Amino acid sequence: MPCGLQDSQTVVVINPALYFPCVKKYTDDAWLLTPNRREACMLFSCGEEELLSVLTKSAYPRVVVTMGGDGAVCLENGKVTVIPAIPSTVVDTTGAGDCFNGVLCAMLMEKYSLEEAVKQAVSAASLSVQFAHVLDGMPYRKDLLI
Repeated sequence: MPCGLQDSQTVVVINPALYFPCVKKYTDDAWLLTPNRREACMLFSCGEEELLSVLTKSAYPRVVVTMGGDGAVCLENGKVTVIPAIPSTVVDTTGAGDCFNGVLCAMLMEKYSLEEAVKQAVSAASLSVQFAHVLDGMPYRKDLLI
């Protein structure tokens, strides 16, 4: 299912890392927010145990929360989907979030649905943590597991 982006449409993806309260004033115009679990809790003023419930009541149409070794949570128009992580031997998590966001945006540009783009991004991040250095861990398109 295509994500609905038109060829000439410009979208804003905000990854609020590191989160500061001033970020909230920019999020209303975002097509997609991509906080990690901790940043999402700060953004939505909730605890981890409440996060899924709070997401479904969110005014944002699209949010992807990266959950480290637990994968990612994808909210799109009120529907929450949990995308599990791909088991991997973790050597260094530095750059995993950047890898995730880069692949996510690349897949959206290739017209993947948001859910499918998140699956590809989780795959890429799972690969990236298996290497000791950030650049060594960035996978090529052909390396993605899905």
